[in-house]
Amino acid sequence: MFAPRSVLVTGANRGIGFGLVRQLLSLPSPPKYIFACCRVPEDAEELQKLADLNPSIKVLKIDLLDTASIKASAEIVEETVGDDGLNVLINNAGTLQDTYAHRFDDITEERLKSTFAANTVGTTMMIKTFLPLVRRASNQIADDKFDSSRAAIYTIASKWSSVSDIEQRLGFYWYTYCMSKAAINMMIRLFCQELRCNNENILCVNLEPGWVKTRIGTSAGLLTPDEAAKALFEFVATLTDAHHGCFYTCEGNECPF
Repeated sequence: MFAPRSVLVTGANRGIGFGLVRQLLSLPSPPKYIFACCRVPEDAEELQKLADLNPSIKVLKIDLLDTASIKASAEIVEETVGDDGLNVLINNAGTLQDTYAHRFDDITEERLKSTFAANTVGTTMMIKTFLPLVRRASNQIADDKFDSSRAAIYTIASKWSSVSDIEQRLGFYWYTYCMSKAAINMMIRLFCQELRCNNENILCVNLEPGWVKTRIGTSAGLLTPDEAAKALFEFVATLTDAHHGCFYTCEGNECPF
């Protein structure tokens, strides 16, 4: 059963992130605190409307390109959750700047730097900044069990980040996006190894939501954001320490790194 006391979601103003927030509210035991984060909260009209109807939702400003915004939101989260810590961190926010730039000749220095800054550096700094709060949640429980409701860090990944499954590209290479996502995969793998070596009971898993109808996935996607979010949480509820450090689709199939 997936029943965390507190969950933080980045990129919560639209797409999969907004779907995740909506699905959290529909859980049999919804979280007491849902921290819904986005770059420009004042422009997130649908999210703000949802927060007005549900006091458990706290809309916070987090811009992956602005470390100060990450630290400021962490202070607010800490004030809210107190000694209980943060049970679940979901790194959903990211950027794809290669929509019309598929090939090597389309690479620019500016596009490389900005994509890595958000998808790789920004996500890494999110985990680093919020890790003390996730550790605090984990330390509330004395046993050695890994559990999604205890303490977990999930990163919404993409099959396009897979180095070993490169045949799937089919001419659409999206160099900067794939490179930045492959880099964050490496960070997650290293981080998971360190957690295990330190005997820290924090579940850490990469999740592939499938082809979703979002700004990145386009309207051609096979799933709505709500459908993808529902499938992700159904799978998350089954996760154990055996899944730690791995990369899965929401159907439960392991993805190659």
